[in-house]
Amino acid sequence: MDVPPDPATSPDALTTLRALLRGHRGIGSVVGLSILSSLTEGIGLLIMVPLLLSLEAGDGRAAHYLDILGLSKTQFAMLALGLGFLLVMLRVAINLALNVQRRRLEQDVVDGLRMRIFGALGRAEWRWLSQQRGADHVAAMSTQLGRINAGLYAAIRVLGLLVSIGINLGVALVISWQTALAAILSGGLIAAIFRQQRGRVARLAQQVTPLSNHVHRLGQEGVTQLRLNRLLHRQPAAEAELGAAVQRLRDVQIGHGRDVALIGGAAQLVTAFVAVGLVAFGYALIGLPIGMLLPLLVAIVRIGPMIGGAQDSWNIWVHAAPTVEAVQRLIVQIDAAAEPVAAPDMPRIALVRDIRLSGVTLCYPGRDRPALERIDCRIEARTTTALVGPSGSGKSTFADLVTGLLAPDEGHVEVDGRILSGGDRIAWRRSVAYVDQHAMLFNATVRENLLAAVPGASEAELRAALDAASAQFVHSLPAGLDTAIGDDGVRLSGGERQRLALARALLDRPALLLLDEATSALDGDNQAAIADAIAALHGRMTILSISHGGWLLDRADRILRIENGRLTIER
Repeated sequence: MDVPPDPATSPDALTTLRALLRGHRGIGSVVGLSILSSLTEGIGLLIMVPLLLSLEAGDGRAAHYLDILGLSKTQFAMLALGLGFLLVMLRVAINLALNVQRRRLEQDVVDGLRMRIFGALGRAEWRWLSQQRGADHVAAMSTQLGRINAGLYAAIRVLGLLVSIGINLGVALVISWQTALAAILSGGLIAAIFRQQRGRVARLAQQVTPLSNHVHRLGQEGVTQLRLNRLLHRQPAAEAELGAAVQRLRDVQIGHGRDVALIGGAAQLVTAFVAVGLVAFGYALIGLPIGMLLPLLVAIVRIGPMIGGAQDSWNIWVHAAPTVEAVQRLIVQIDAAAEPVAAPDMPRIALVRDIRLSGVTLCYPGRDRPALERIDCRIEARTTTALVGPSGSGKSTFADLVTGLLAPDEGHVEVDGRILSGGDRIAWRRSVAYVDQHAMLFNATVRENLLAAVPGASEAELRAALDAASAQFVHSLPAGLDTAIGDDGVRLSGGERQRLALARALLDRPALLLLDEATSALDGDNQAAIADAIAALHGRMTILSISHGGWLLDRADRILRIENGRLTIER
């Protein structure tokens, strides 16, 4: 997704922009404020004409304006200056509102896309999600949307520049259409001269985002893999790889800045040359007085840089437009994989009798045989069942079916005779708690980690959950429940992290507790402590433990074995 888009195969940039902004009311405000801002500037230039003519010695045309207004030269000059000052104040206020509205529009669009992706991922079927690359979705919500944000900013800037060009051109035509026409032809010539150079700048700009993404990716991997790099003695190689990427990005950015500066400087020289020619044309050939020529020159000279800026900004948007299309396609793809919707007020499904799998078969795309094939079994409520088998045998798939994360291709899963389909799967998941081998904890306090499961839990409920999980160590921490545990619980030992994760799971009083190798990475003492805590829950809830052996296996009422997608009962 970081490959620069090819403009030749890009979608129509204007169509993409229209679709992206459709339905956003802020675009009307941006257009209106842009027009008002340019009008204040244009009116200010027109006011300069009679002002300068009135001050120009020997110019009888000033009397026409003074007779209409009934003012002396001094009075008229003071009035014109006062109006000019008021217009400047008004333009400052309008530009402030315009900049705020532009930013609001940009953020509304980009934040809307970000929340659409995040929300769609949260509703997607687990089977589809498990086959996707999470890094692509993170890139879409970060680097890709960053590119869209920059492109949208440039596109909105083009809108303002076009309005300003139109107003300044109108002012020039009002003052002298002959000189304005000469300026338009000159502007077209300047644009043609620098077209190739601007194309090179645009190509360099294209390289910045993917190179930046590459540097970001290497830096992120280097930080998360510091321990591994040290153990493998490859830290120097990682630094060299990141250094080469940084140098490449540095070269492109410096080259881009140099070319932009060269084009800007050359354009200023050419514009100055054209301006001198227009002064000679207007003054010597047409006979324009200085009072009309100066405002005209200001309007015309401003148009050249505006045209160049509009071209550059539009190029930025053209290269961002394919990214918009890619993100929108991703949203459509994720939406198509959405799981059924459960009503917000649908109650949790209680487990009273049993969980049954009847003729369950599940296949993953690209595999030559089913992950699970014709599974029939019954898990009795309030018992402890151990699920064993070699790696890759289908244990995790079995657990995902039982917890409602997956729906079978054939057969069905029942809870107390109620088939888990449609929104019932989501409702059932509200009754399930999960603890895996690597306890996932937030970089927050113990209390905040517990309340993530049940936000409204009382102090007594928190204490009861900690006691049930044999996690009384929390009370001896420096700040007790309010102790910060660091990123992923790094300030706790492995056993403490597992017991805290178990307490969080128990706080929600689940009907089914799933333990996925929950003690496999712990020493004997911690395994025994957690096994004793789980044994104390026997008869209070249904427990399904995925295990290779050890303490939890010894305490199971029943042992199920899965091999090659087939289920057998060992005990």
